[in-house]
Amino acid sequence: MAEVYPQLELHVDNIIDGIDNTEFQVGTDIIELAHIFEAIDVQSDPDATSILSVISSKNFQKSLIHSYYETTLNIDRLPLIQEALELHNNKYYAGSICLFYGQFEGVLTDSLEKVGYIVKEGDKIKPVAKDGKVKGENLTGLVPKLKHAMTRKDELGKFYEEIKSHKLVKDDEDQTISKTRNDILHGSNMNFNTEKRSAQLILWLYSMILQVRVLGI
Repeated sequence: MAEVYPQLELHVDNIIDGIDNTEFQVGTDIIELAHIFEAIDVQSDPDATSILSVISSKNFQKSLIHSYYETTLNIDRLPLIQEALELHNNKYYAGSICLFYGQFEGVLTDSLEKVGYIVKEGDKIKPVAKDGKVKGENLTGLVPKLKHAMTRKDELGKFYEEIKSHKLVKDDEDQTISKTRNDILHGSNMNFNTEKRSAQLILWLYSMILQVRVLGI
């Protein structure tokens, strides 16, 4: 990319460091590098360029919003995503993180419902077997939904597993998306409001939006 756009060359090394960081890697594996590089402000100080500055850029976030518009996911969810992005950009990370955790699971749930893997019955979410039969159990929480989705063995099986097992903090088993979500939203973690965590969730949300399109959503 730096060969095509020489003005990017001074910025690329810092961006690559972020892309190669395992705490960001799943999101950056899915999001096209072009989207990341296009979001770099080439007029800015190269030393200030990072994966975090790219994620906070207008171009990158516009790309996320555009990708959501291209799906058939619930359009009523979009204002909440936009509000979470605004909170992030204004450095209100506690607010953005709480919203992103909720919208991440919401996008997953919407997509599973659209492809017929689950059905909503009142306030309950019921799994649907391959033969079309609705099971009696109620899927509550991110992990049970992911485990059920994995039984359908579709193109996103590996992605579901990565969501379930990925560690937001390297080598820390207690820092998976689901565990950190529960600790934060249930009030037991009060030291979560960082730009990095908010940025990680933006990447995960973006990657979820891009991935579910494989299912024709």
